[in-house]
Amino acid sequence: MNDTPDIVLVHGFPLDEGMWADQVKFLQAFGARVFTPNLPGFGSRPGNPAHRCSISAFAEDIHQYIIRNCTPPCIIGGFSMGGYVVLSLLNRFGKDACAAILMDTHPAADSPETRQGRLQSISRLQSVGVKTLVDEMLPRLLSPAPSPQIRDRVAGIIERQNPIGMIQAQMAAAMRIDQTDHLHKITIPCLVMGGTWDAITPPEMMKIWQSKIGRSRWVEIPNAGHLSPMEAPDQVNQAIGSFITEITSAGR
Repeated sequence: MNDTPDIVLVHGFPLDEGMWADQVKFLQAFGARVFTPNLPGFGSRPGNPAHRCSISAFAEDIHQYIIRNCTPPCIIGGFSMGGYVVLSLLNRFGKDACAAILMDTHPAADSPETRQGRLQSISRLQSVGVKTLVDEMLPRLLSPAPSPQIRDRVAGIIERQNPIGMIQAQMAAAMRIDQTDHLHKITIPCLVMGGTWDAITPPEMMKIWQSKIGRSRWVEIPNAGHLSPMEAPDQVNQAIGSFITEITSAGR
């Protein structure tokens, strides 16, 4: 009998559930039920009304998704912006989760400079469309020397996004609240990982906030930039597999 909890993985910006293809294949072979919901406005999913475009509202959306589709408490993971959503969910709907996986993310609100950069990106999205995100984001998402196959795969996911959804998501991220003060309240096991070459959330930054979560461990993913689940799937999967084995063994 498989005693692995359901696993819910929340994608980052400007991607969709397709970023998790390697993890889904691995975890299903591991014997888990894996769910990769699209956030509102991503993939083929319509966006929320303007007043519902916030990280908090996205967390409510994932909470409702879990109630409808899963058997909580689940292992809930998030990458980058998906990590913002998972942290908000843990703060408000912690009973949904028995463990968490936080990848290439951080709990702080945007700095004024980062917020201004998002607003400028919104302006370019309005005038150019999602192609501007390919040009802007690929160098930031990947390591200095990514494979052409990974570049093409990531670009393909970005190019299929709806510019309106991306604008709404940028506004949600820009206006999010700082969640650092809530980290000490997280009492479930947490796996925190990030790529060695991550320029958006460098390992040095991640290790500082990870240390504020009591039952957490840090895993650095070599040869990967910000988008470690796609750029180094074998290493990410190995870390996730070890984490799941440990927490399920402890629960027996």
